[in-house]
Amino acid sequence: MSQDPLSELFSDHREETTATHVLVVDDDEGVREFLAFELGQVFQVDAVASGEECLEFLAADGRPTPDVITLDLMLPKRDGYKVLQTIRDEPKYLDVEVVVISGLGQGDSTTKAFDLGAADYVTKPVNVEELVRRINRLVA
Repeated sequence: MSQDPLSELFSDHREETTATHVLVVDDDEGVREFLAFELGQVFQVDAVASGEECLEFLAADGRPTPDVITLDLMLPKRDGYKVLQTIRDEPKYLDVEVVVISGLGQGDSTTKAFDLGAADYVTKPVNVEELVRRINRLVA
């Protein structure tokens, strides 16, 4: 019996990317759990529900800094743009790649995200296979 294409993608990359650490930031519990589960098949994954939790995670002593952050733009209190700006203003996080994931689509939101230092921009609904490839490209 043949594996489905996503399983093949995951098995193809598991060995080479096991050390890659991804932090998923999304306030939608379903999206957050989906991304954490799917990306967790390939990468080491942590997940948080808000911009504040993201910044607390980064600042916590003893925690390794993630290689990649997937960041939703539409977050309560501190939106993804503000979180991205805060991350980019901190020199110790300059090597952290930020992939914005948003339902806002293309256009002004894309331009603003890239202007603030996003490495990539993915629209919802997320194609996990494509996201895995993009993350692998960023950490290669």
